[in-house]
Amino acid sequence: MKQAGYQTAFFGKWHIGGDFLKKDDPNTIYRGPRNKPELDVDIKKIVGGGPRYQGFDYALSFQAGIQDVPYAIYENSVFKPIARNSEITFISQAKMDKIGVKLDKAEGLGDSNWNPHDMGPLLVKKAMDYIDANAYKDKPFFMYYSALAVHLPHTPTDELNGIKIAGTTPSKHLDLVKELDVQIQMLIDSLKKQGIYDDTIIMLTSDNGGLLRMNTLKSGHRPSDIYRGGKNQAYEGGNRVPFIVSWNNHFKHQINESPVLGLDIMATLAELNHIEISADQALDSSSLLPLLENKSEDLDRVIYTQSGTGKEVMLIKDGFKLILQVDKSDKSNHTQTPIALFNLNDNPGELEAHNLITNAKYQPKIKELATLYHATRKSGRPTASRFVNN
Repeated sequence: MKQAGYQTAFFGKWHIGGDFLKKDDPNTIYRGPRNKPELDVDIKKIVGGGPRYQGFDYALSFQAGIQDVPYAIYENSVFKPIARNSEITFISQAKMDKIGVKLDKAEGLGDSNWNPHDMGPLLVKKAMDYIDANAYKDKPFFMYYSALAVHLPHTPTDELNGIKIAGTTPSKHLDLVKELDVQIQMLIDSLKKQGIYDDTIIMLTSDNGGLLRMNTLKSGHRPSDIYRGGKNQAYEGGNRVPFIVSWNNHFKHQINESPVLGLDIMATLAELNHIEISADQALDSSSLLPLLENKSEDLDRVIYTQSGTGKEVMLIKDGFKLILQVDKSDKSNHTQTPIALFNLNDNPGELEAHNLITNAKYQPKIKELATLYHATRKSGRPTASRFVNN
């Protein structure tokens, strides 16, 4: 996007790494054990790996969202105090108990005024300020808004934009979903206020399926809708999420069931801006313009994904999905054994209800997909392996 002449900004949860210095050694990058609270790290400044080091002109980042350490905000890689009296301190569960927060991950260093209930409103208001300040600059802007919702800890704000949030739905999780809806409305209202809504493309999606270990079903909410499973699982509920694209007066309303990847955003934006991506970049990305402009009903592609803790690999081709179990104890080959075949062309309500792995009729299809997987893996070509970690 910078190559296309855009100013670029990142807001929200980063969570793909970043370097800090050792507290007592300004010349050494901190590397910790990660199995206990890490206190010998200087969290005042990100010195590598954050959004500013990946090309963003501006960044307001939460290195692990509200999920994990450091419990702090960074503006352009520098610790941004939440309040005037903020100082770096130890964020313990006992401290969080006082404000009704159950830490999702480790205790550790952070801002003394850390309260995850307040972080969503803070984030969206900073993003609105950016829109207001940059709407009419010489360069258009590209904003990556990485919402802190709806991850644990589920800490909805009391009120946002004059709308009551906390306690208005059957669960705190759904309160956060409501809060995210309000945040998106606030951003859209800012674009309209500045008169640039019709010139702005909005893409909204999630990185994985819903969490099933919560009591969401008791509330009547099914985070994966009709699909089986959820986050970290090889089933469609672990990977299949809505992908919403809006460009007023340009893209006509439609619903398309063709499988796409979040990675496709890069190739799509490149084509929209007439930017040629170099041959060694974005190898797993395909432009979605043919779908968005109704010039094609689907993309002819093979998709490889992987589940998280289950150590499973999934291959989808022509609506058939093969799941392979990976034996990582086999260090040399990582042996993969087919354990499930599903016909995703069936009634959506019955997706993955019937495992066809032992069905004689489908043995040729299993062989075809397994052969394709092993051939592309053996070739060592990244273009043949579309891996998305959910």
